[in-house]
This record gives sequence, structure tokens and C-alpha cells, in this order.
Amino acid sequence: MSIKLLATETIRQILGYFEDDHVSLFRIMHVNRVWRAEGARLFWRRPYPPAIALLNSPAERQHWANGIEVLELSGPSRRDLTEPSRSGFEGLDLPRLKKVSFRNFNMFESCDPDELKVLQPSLISYSVEKGTSPPRDILQLLGMRCPNIQLVKLWLDGWSKNGLQHLLTFINGCTKLQSLELGSEDWNYMTFDIFRDLLTLPRLTELRVSTVWIETDFAQDLLQQLSEHLWKLKHIDIRSDLQTISRMLSATPHLETLGLGIWSTDIIPTLLPQIVSFNLVSLQVRFTGMVDFNFSDLSSWIQHLPTLVQLRIAHGNIFLPGFSPARGNEVLSLIEALPRLEHFEYGNAPAGSMSLHAIARACPNLVTWSMLRLRLDMRDLTYIQLPLLPKLLTLRIGSFQDFDDLNIECEAQRAARLLRYHANHFEFLHVWRFDHEFSRMVFSEVQRLDVGRYDNPDRIELMGTPHPQPLSFC
Repeated sequence: MSIKLLATETIRQILGYFEDDHVSLFRIMHVNRVWRAEGARLFWRRPYPPAIALLNSPAERQHWANGIEVLELSGPSRRDLTEPSRSGFEGLDLPRLKKVSFRNFNMFESCDPDELKVLQPSLISYSVEKGTSPPRDILQLLGMRCPNIQLVKLWLDGWSKNGLQHLLTFINGCTKLQSLELGSEDWNYMTFDIFRDLLTLPRLTELRVSTVWIETDFAQDLLQQLSEHLWKLKHIDIRSDLQTISRMLSATPHLETLGLGIWSTDIIPTLLPQIVSFNLVSLQVRFTGMVDFNFSDLSSWIQHLPTLVQLRIAHGNIFLPGFSPARGNEVLSLIEALPRLEHFEYGNAPAGSMSLHAIARACPNLVTWSMLRLRLDMRDLTYIQLPLLPKLLTLRIGSFQDFDDLNIECEAQRAARLLRYHANHFEFLHVWRFDHEFSRMVFSEVQRLDVGRYDNPDRIELMGTPHPQPLSFC
């Protein structure tokens, strides 16, 4: 059984309750897409509507829960971490649940027993992204309740050296674990000894460690002591000299995601033959120090990576003589060469101008677009009510184009219409412009157009100076 096979009236009631509970239109559309695609997968965002209460009896509610195999829950924004998140499954069992994913969830030690119903013996995949629970608690519960777990992803703010030690204990007790992904914004406690213990686990065939800078000394230690185990790494994020980077790439033949910290585009041609051989899905390039950055050179070798789904470029000091930023036509040429691209982010350097129509033609599958200094031509969006990019969830753009034949009032009206027609579709919309007056005018225009209520104010920002705080649309 799957949710897709349930009565249409039940689904209609659930979606209706979403709307009553001020859950964003984006989430409703996403639920529709997910149901069409997978049937047995349910995704909802807080506040979690007690949709099961709309059913007439406990038996009917349990029958509904019996069909859920994949569950994705998104908690409050990271600015609101004062209350525990709740899954909405109080009093129900989820006997067929195979995969569960939490995002922005606040899990406390004193969890309500009903909140732990997602930890079923049938569970094979468990993911927490940007959670706040100490890893020790999560690992203890997983070890006790989920003997069949195969994939674990933990991106947490509560890591400590003791937490990583508990991780090793948990892994040793999970005989079926195959894939482990660890992430944190601060890896102060990721010591070489713990990294060595993780790599040398005999059952582990895939290890991903996110946002860890592998510096030169650490990389050399890995190459000297653990070279025969480095093939397990699917993700590395390395900042080192050219020789050490090349040796690490040779020792990790199964890379799917790569982060590079380099100081010049000149070293890329030397690494290109190795990088091309990986069929990379994700590439992050950070230019550090006294950067020598030329977007044209960078674009010329990235075009040799047609398998990329995610591309992030972070540059160094944009005021140095060696800095050559992107131009609109160069960006379009680059994304046209990457047919699978869904996520594109490019720092805050000037990036010329282009229209959203051109971006949509070049890369119709975009989910994330971030170019804070891109000047986006909005004239062709004035009367368009449907999104040009139906999959786009996150949009961070630069100042709206100042047209010779339009004054700032007209420009603000166009920006407001963009918000009116498109903002509810986005998970996050960020409009950045130097002058605060423009943001104030757009905000006033949006109110005049009666855009309606937004369930997540920090999802939409109109940034300006000298007051760069987000403007709430509630």
C-alpha cells in the first residue's frame, strides 16, 4: 500500500489542512510532485498539521500510517531553536517505514515516546540535516531500535570528541551499515585517530565527510598511513599544494563530490585530467589568499564536467588586480554545457546582467540559483504568472536592472509583481540591492498588491543598505 492509493477525499482533506495551517504553497506543490513520483513518500513542513485527526477512527488513522515508507520532515528555521520539533505521529505506528529524513529538527534528550515512532526495525536509511541533538542520543536510539540500518547521514551542530567516539561504538554494532555521511559546520574534534578508525572499518564501503578542510599536513598523514583505505571516500574537501592535491585525487578514485581550495585558476589544467575521470556530481571551488581568479579560464575547464549537478564558486578578494569576474554571456555558456546542473552558486562579485528567460533556456532544471551581484532583467516577467523554472526553490539574485526608460518606481512595481507571482513557489527568495530605498518601495508595493500571508518570513528577504535586515511579509 502507498499513500497514492488512499482515497482522494483523504488527500484532499490533508492538502486543505495544509492551507489552513498556513503552510506555504511551495510545500503543497512539492507534496503533489512527490506523491506523483513516489506514492509512498510523504514530505511536510512545520507546523505539522494533524491531518490524521481528520480521519474518523483510530483504525483509519493507523491504516493511513501503514502506507508510509519514506518520510521527510522539515522543522522550524534555525533562528527558532527554543522548542522541540514534533513529527505529528503521536499514537501511531509506522511499520513499513524504510527511510526517514529530518531537517532543522530540534531533538531533545527527553523525547516523547511517540516522537520516536520513526525508529522502526524496518528502517534502512536515517538522515538528520542541520539538527541540534547531541549525536550520542541519536546513535544510542538507532543502535537499539534499527538493526537493519544501512545508510546514516548526520549533519549536526552538537558534535564533540565524545560524540564521535559514540559513533564508532554505534558503527561496530551495526552489522549491515554500508554508507556513512558526517557533516558539521565546526569539526574542531575531528582528530586524525577518529578519522583513521572510520576509514579502517571493514564493512564500510562508502564514507562522506562534509565541510572538513583537509590541510596539507593532514592529507600527507592520510596518504602515508591510510592510503589503502582512501578509496572509500566519496567526498573530500582539500586545501593544499598542487602535489598533495594531485596525490589525494589519485588515492580516491570513486569521488562524487569534490571541494578544492586553491589560489589560482592557473593550477587547474594540471588537475583537469584527474578531475574529469571522476564523473563528479558536485564541485566546490574556493579561491583563497592572494587570488588570481579568471572566470573565463575557470569556465573553460568546468565545461569538461557534464555530469555536474551542483556547482559552487567562492572567490577571494575581488579588488585585487588579478581578479576577472564573470560576465552574463560567460555564465550562460557555462550552464549550457552542464545539462544536469540543478544548483549554481557564485559568490558576490559583479557578474554582468542577463534575463531569467535566458537562464531558463540554458538550464531548465535549476533548483538553486545564487548570484548576489547579477543584474537580472525583469522586464519580461511583468505579466508572467507561472514560474519559468518550475523546479526552482531557492533564488538569490542581485539588483534589478536600472532601465534608461524606467524610473525607480516602475522598477519597484516590477519587483513586487515578481514576488506576487513567484515568491510562494520559492523555499527562499533573496533580493539584494545597494540602496535601502528600493527595498522599502518594493515592500510597500507588495503590500499594495495584497500578496497575502507568508508562513516563513525569513524565507523572503529584500536586502539593502544601510539597513540590511530582512523585511518580513507577514
